Amino acid sequence: MTLPQLKPCPDCGSDNVNVFTYENGWRHCECNHCWKLGRGEGSMLAAIRWWNAQERLPISPVREFSYLAKELKGDANGE
Repeated sequence: MTLPQLKPCPDCGSDNVNVFTYENGWRHCECNHCWKLGRGEGSMLAAIRWWNAQERLPISPVREFSYLAKELKGDANGE
């Protein structure tokens, strides 16, 4: 079975998204740009479907600039 393609991150719009697998077999999608985590699911298909179903808001230039400014200062992840 072919899995659906992952949509961009619903928070930041990045295409840098992967599916991660826990030791117990559960999976979740995660954005490698803003670190948004998808819900843990029992299968890769369910994790991708949940991720792809999330509402994607338009990314405003102000919102993206704000994130980049925090990243440059080193506190994008609360550091």
